[in-house]
Amino acid sequence: MSKPTLGIIGGGQLGSMLAIAANKLEIKTIIFCDDIDAPAQNFSNEFIHGDYNDQNKINEFVNKVDIITFEFENIPFETLNEINKSKPVLPKPSVNRIIQHRLAEKDFINKLNIRTTRYVSIEKKSEIESVQDMLPGLLKTTTLGYDGKGQYLIQKIEDLETLNIDFSKGYILEKLVKLKKEISIIITRFDNKKYEIYEPVENLHEEQILKYSKIPAEIENKVLGLSQKLSSKKQSPTKLIFKTSPTNEAFLTASSVQFVGKGINLFELGMEYSGRFDVLNAVLRTCFLWDRVRVQGGAYGSQSSFDSYSGDYGLVSYRDPNLTETLDIYDQIGDYLETLDISDKELTKILIGCVGRLDPPMTADRKGSVSMVEYLTGKTYELKQKRRDE
Repeated sequence: MSKPTLGIIGGGQLGSMLAIAANKLEIKTIIFCDDIDAPAQNFSNEFIHGDYNDQNKINEFVNKVDIITFEFENIPFETLNEINKSKPVLPKPSVNRIIQHRLAEKDFINKLNIRTTRYVSIEKKSEIESVQDMLPGLLKTTTLGYDGKGQYLIQKIEDLETLNIDFSKGYILEKLVKLKKEISIIITRFDNKKYEIYEPVENLHEEQILKYSKIPAEIENKVLGLSQKLSSKKQSPTKLIFKTSPTNEAFLTASSVQFVGKGINLFELGMEYSGRFDVLNAVLRTCFLWDRVRVQGGAYGSQSSFDSYSGDYGLVSYRDPNLTETLDIYDQIGDYLETLDISDKELTKILIGCVGRLDPPMTADRKGSVSMVEYLTGKTYELKQKRRDE
C-alpha cells in the first residue's frame, strides 16, 4: 500500500519542520503558499505558489494530494472549508475558525471550564478606561499578529497617550500574568480515537519572540512524573451518554410564577431541517398556542422555539394557572397540524413575518454581534437564502 501524499498549506518555519519530519517517514509533501520565497519549499517534494483565494491554484494543489493540513492559523476559513469538501483537512476548518480569533478562542476554552487569564473585548479607547482593574494588561488584536506584533503592554491608563493604537481593529485586553516559565505539552489524537501525550517542552522567549525550546523541561519531578504517567497510558476519549426516561419532573423556585414546558429533538426522529419548520413554528406560536394556552387557558404568555443547529424543539408557557391541561395541549399539536386549515391571507402574513425575522433592521452594534455569531457557527448567506426559498 502506497503512502499518502500530504498537502501543507503555508510555507514558513512550521511547514518546513513538518515537511522534514514527513520526509523521514517517506511521506511525499506538497507545499501551497502565497509567499513565493517560502522556506518550506526547500524541504518539500513540490511547491505551488498562489493566492489562498486563487481557485485554479487551489484545484491544482488539491488534485495532487490525499490529505491536507495547515502550518498556521491565518488561512482563510472559506478556503479550508471549500477544500475540505473534496479532500480531508485536519485539523478541521471549524477548529481553525476558532483559533484564528483570540476572543472566540478564549470564549471557547472557558466554556470547557479551562481556566485562562481574565480578558475583555475592547473596541474603543474609552472601554479600557472603564476596566482599569485589568491593568497591567496586554492589548492584542483579535485576529492576525504573532511574535509580539499587534500587541501592546499597558501598565497604567496613562500609557495610552504614548501608544499609537489603531482602534478601528478589534482587540482583546488580557490581564497580565507573571509567568515563571512557559511549558507546552503536545497531544496527538489518532483515527482510532486513542492519543499520545508527549514529554513537556520548555519555551524560552526574547522580546516576545520564541528563541528556542528545550527537552527535558526544567520542571518539578512531580510534574514530570505526572506527564510520563499520562503519556504511558493508552487512553481514548470517554463518550458520556446520558440515558433519559420519561419522568414527571418539577422545579421549585422562590417565585410564585409557574412555567410549563415540554421539548423533543426532531433530528433524533430522523427529520431534516427545512425553512418550512419556521413557518410551522410561527403557525403554532401565533395561532394554536395563542388561542389554546393563552386565550383559553389564561396563561400570561406562551411560545415555541426551534434550534436549526441542534434540532431541539421546545414549548413553554409563562405564568400559567394550568399544568396537566397545558401539557395535554402540547400533545395535541400533531393532530392540529394534520387538520390545519388556514386562509391564504393569514398564511401570507405568517410567511412575511418569517422572512422579516431573517432580515430585521439592526443597529451597527447588533450587526456586528450577529455577524460574529454567524461567522463562528458557519451560517452563510447561502444558508439564509435557502431558508427564505423554502
